[in-house]
Amino acid sequence: MNYTILVVSIFLIYRIYDSIYKLQLSGYNNADYFKWMKSNLLRYHEIVLYLTLPFLMYTDYLLIRILVCLYIVYVFVITKKNRKKLMLTPRIGRLLMISIILGIGIVIVLNYKISLFNSLYLISVFNYFLMISSNIMLSPFEKYVHSKFKKLAISKIKDFDVDVIGITGSYGKTTTKEYIYTLLCNYFKVRKTPNSYNTPMGISKTINEKLKFNDEIFIAEMGARRVGEIKEITDMIRPKYGVITWIGVQHLETFENIQSIINTKFELIESLPKDGVGFINTDCANIRKYQISNTCKIVTFGLIS
Repeated sequence: MNYTILVVSIFLIYRIYDSIYKLQLSGYNNADYFKWMKSNLLRYHEIVLYLTLPFLMYTDYLLIRILVCLYIVYVFVITKKNRKKLMLTPRIGRLLMISIILGIGIVIVLNYKISLFNSLYLISVFNYFLMISSNIMLSPFEKYVHSKFKKLAISKIKDFDVDVIGITGSYGKTTTKEYIYTLLCNYFKVRKTPNSYNTPMGISKTINEKLKFNDEIFIAEMGARRVGEIKEITDMIRPKYGVITWIGVQHLETFENIQSIINTKFELIESLPKDGVGFINTDCANIRKYQISNTCKIVTFGLIS
């Protein structure tokens, strides 16, 4: 009995990690997260998990219990494969705290009617909804924090005499950022966004906490999951130079079509000032076919001009 509670508790911890990881990848957007959740619930190994986990409690056959435990380990391994790491941000901490409090409350309530095992099992199965509920509860506070950080970053980037380089694309953003930083840091005081801090909140945090008054260049990696998000970042940091590395089919579940992706990436180039410079990779067919309306200087790179 005790070991079955332990196994299902470990399974619940995995479920919490898995759901909060996907919520972060979804940009904390409940609609995008719900789309992923619906498709995830229909995956065969998820269905098998839901059906086999109760055997830990309701069978006396040791072999079956061992097979169930081995299958749980197998699912852990295949779902973790090729994943990025969960970024342990303050927002993740707040989400975990709220979801754990809600989960404990649900267990206490359910434990009056059903066993502890069944309570933990039900929370494991419906943990995705628990995470959505936690995200909704935190939404007003997160909007306040985001607005506060964004306003402070706009004020700081405006007051400091710093040239901003924006980098976007479906692939190669981080590598390009590191190359540019390496080339420039020997001649200028350069600040860059760390790791994959490419969202408005991540860039705001970098500006507020890292940017110094004597920095000369700020390099910002820009990511997007939907139309308008690059424009939101450019309105905030006002880059003078922009780089588009490559445009491919990425985040199609939110962009819906390749043209929306192209238009979103070129929000960077279209936002540059008249004395700015845009650098675009013309080896990419999706970049070549876009008609730039901005009259700033455009520099092409690649084998195809």
